[in-house]
Amino acid sequence: MKVNQNLDIIPYMRKIQLTKQGYEDLIQEEKKMQADRVLAVKELQRAREMGDLSENAAYKVARSRLSGIDNRLRRIKGILKWAVVIQPPLNGFADMGSTVVIHDGNEEKTIVLVDGYESDFMKGKISVYSPIGKALRGKREGDKVTVTTPKGQVVYSLVSIN
Repeated sequence: MKVNQNLDIIPYMRKIQLTKQGYEDLIQEEKKMQADRVLAVKELQRAREMGDLSENAAYKVARSRLSGIDNRLRRIKGILKWAVVIQPPLNGFADMGSTVVIHDGNEEKTIVLVDGYESDFMKGKISVYSPIGKALRGKREGDKVTVTTPKGQVVYSLVSIN
């Protein structure tokens, strides 16, 4: 696992904080994209051999797919270049890397507070820069926070912080 030590070289670049799992997920995605790229190049070569490129739909689709893969690979490499792996805080306060169980009066939800690059609402990873993340950051077990959501004001109780 890499921890970027050259963060002071370019002071205007913000280090990208990832959880250990988020970092490993990006490494795996990079490997998968590299394998997908090899297949996409073969598809492009096969489509190029079909003849006239101006009217070759297979060529245009293959070129577009390869372009999408290359764009995602560049993004992943950029994130990994500036990434540092963070450890969840052990001081009892909710912060980046914390797994927080919240209750809104109806149901409990378990979320992980992460940087924006790692956030995925469907997987329970909430950015610390989102309204819920901002409200939870720095709070302790038992605290209540009020968050303005599209549905209106919601009060969450912090059940536990790990």
